[in-house]
Amino acid sequence: MKQNNELANIDMIMRLYEFANTAEVQAAWLTVLNSKISSFEDFLKLPKPEQVAFYQIGALFESVGVLVERGIVKDDIIEDMFATQLAWQSLKPFVSGIREKYGDEESYPAFERLHERLTNGQVRPG
Repeated sequence: MKQNNELANIDMIMRLYEFANTAEVQAAWLTVLNSKISSFEDFLKLPKPEQVAFYQIGALFESVGVLVERGIVKDDIIEDMFATQLAWQSLKPFVSGIREKYGDEESYPAFERLHERLTNGQVRPG
């Protein structure tokens, strides 16, 4: 049973990684990195397709954060496979703006907790 769970987790990780490496997600990632926004106002000045990229990458890392919190994927694997810290730095003005604009502190909470977990060295050894 344990071996089946480990195989299922490996399958989940590989599917997630394959999805993250699609041309669409990679294009969104490049858009986020190249936009270099420093405020929500900068985000709002972007063309709509570029704004969508921020939602896509935010949703990806929110999903990854949920998987880590539920113990489905180990955080050390995510740390090795994804640039979570860079993503958080690039998306923080967007996330903060969404929270302020909509009065919703619950926007991307698992992404933020994942960032904090990895930053504060709370990563479990593999």
